[in-house]
Amino acid sequence: MKFLVGILIGALTGILAVLIHAWGFPLGILIAVSGSYVVTYLLGQYFGSRIAKIGFAIGWLSIILRASLFGNSDELLVSNNLAGNLLLTLGFLIVLIGIGARV
Repeated sequence: MKFLVGILIGALTGILAVLIHAWGFPLGILIAVSGSYVVTYLLGQYFGSRIAKIGFAIGWLSIILRASLFGNSDELLVSNNLAGNLLLTLGFLIVLIGIGARV
């Protein structure tokens, strides 16, 4: 159950990160990446285990990667610019750091 809740919260956080990252270049990235870390940390505090954090990472990463691929009409939600690349790299690293942080 912890794993499924982690996936659901990760997907919701990933959707918000995709929508926020391009909003005002440096501020949007800071909000998206720091928000992802805070949610990862709070999941660990609430559930007391790392399995919810791993579920969060799977849900978050699946949304972020799907948003960075071309859609039916060749649209991209995470485009190949500095903001999109920072979201992919920094976000992934921050989520990994959040998983590794002590509960």
